[in-house]
Amino acid sequence: MIELSGCYDNISQRVACSYIRSMAELDVAGMDGSTADSARDLHAFFQAFYQRLYDAPAEFGLSTAPDDCITGSEPNGTERKAELLRKLKKPREAMVAGIEFLMLAGSKGQLSADGCSLALGLDDYSAYLGNSRSKKQFLKGFSGAGLAVIEGAEGVVLTSARFPRMFPALKALAEAGSQAADPRVGQISFAHCDFRVLDPAFKLSPRELYRVFNPQDYERVARLDAYFIARGYKPTLQVNSGFEWCVDYQGRRSVKGSPLMRIGYSERLQRPMQVSIKCASSKRILPLLPQQSRALQEDFSRRVFNCNGDACGWCKTRPHLGPSVYEFDGVTRTICWFSNQDIRELNDETEALIHEYAELHEALG
Repeated sequence: MIELSGCYDNISQRVACSYIRSMAELDVAGMDGSTADSARDLHAFFQAFYQRLYDAPAEFGLSTAPDDCITGSEPNGTERKAELLRKLKKPREAMVAGIEFLMLAGSKGQLSADGCSLALGLDDYSAYLGNSRSKKQFLKGFSGAGLAVIEGAEGVVLTSARFPRMFPALKALAEAGSQAADPRVGQISFAHCDFRVLDPAFKLSPRELYRVFNPQDYERVARLDAYFIARGYKPTLQVNSGFEWCVDYQGRRSVKGSPLMRIGYSERLQRPMQVSIKCASSKRILPLLPQQSRALQEDFSRRVFNCNGDACGWCKTRPHLGPSVYEFDGVTRTICWFSNQDIRELNDETEALIHEYAELHEALG
């Protein structure tokens, strides 16, 4: 299993890793024999495809330029983000287009009588290709993953000596993904090879997204997910793409109108997993701090920002979010209403702190 190391041999590997790590586990329970066999072949193909993207991106016409990422401690953050997005743009777009081809072939292609090939008509194939040389080069790369895309006068035929039974499952998965109520959920579920999308009632859950994380991190965020849901928090998914998404956990709005916790993923970061606690205003929290653990009090003291007064001026028009006087360990400071949100590392200590912050905020009500 490829780890989210934050450092790769080239920029295309950074993108391919998101796909590798997000693959759904194969579950053929309830499928008949031939359907299960087809699902197994398709799942194995997706694994081989993503691994080939990672191992040999040049075969797909992808960049092998050196890897790059945002470390989180760099100046000119906005410019740096824009620079990295430019570097990631081409490999991302190429991989998305390659998966779109598979989805197109599955949803509009015709299965052969024996189910061992799939034919996509010339009109659909030509509309997909347009004048793009890069798309054509990408399709050639499929051969290294065990899929042959054979051009002919009437379009293209997809066959596979390595995964010969994959095509009925490809068609079923692509049709279900294309018909999903939320197109993004359909596309992501197809890219994950997640057969649960065959159920029209299927909804993408936070834990499906969390699968991209390494096993230890997954276990921790899964526990946090269970903890907050048990306390009545509602998770809201904001999915821009498989490359960047977040899940917000909203408690009672009468206590706090915005989400308390966010778990997110961004492949452009050296540390792709992002966990944050969005505290209420410092003025509301300060009266409750003396009753909290020493660990939380120390953590909060590191989170707060000193008020910059007239040099900032942000709260002049927002008096209810003004500065507060804060005393801790004999040091008195005037602090901003806003505090740092980041959880730098998710471990036993910070997991316990997140629980305590939740309990603190619930006491505000």
